[in-house]
Amino acid sequence: MQTPCKTASLRADVRTLRILAYLAVAGPCSKDAVSSMLGINPTSLPRYLSAVVKSGHLAKSVSPVDARAVILSLSPHGRELVSSLCLHFEDFVIRTS
Repeated sequence: MQTPCKTASLRADVRTLRILAYLAVAGPCSKDAVSSMLGINPTSLPRYLSAVVKSGHLAKSVSPVDARAVILSLSPHGRELVSSLCLHFEDFVIRTS
């Protein structure tokens, strides 16, 4: 049984969804790695991250290796959102094939 897609607390644009999808696949990683892998300007990244953190989909923590670095990871709510989006996408592909 599918769960409803819970995006009401997050105004998601394509970059935000790419960040969530990347972290779902890559796991926790630095802000620098996210901006580099997704081609997002590092100075623009905080704008996208603040909304995702505020909505509870993304967690930020201090790197155990470098206290100046921030590590990004999906929160349980973020993993649930990505999983739900994947289910809805699969359903869309099946219905339109």
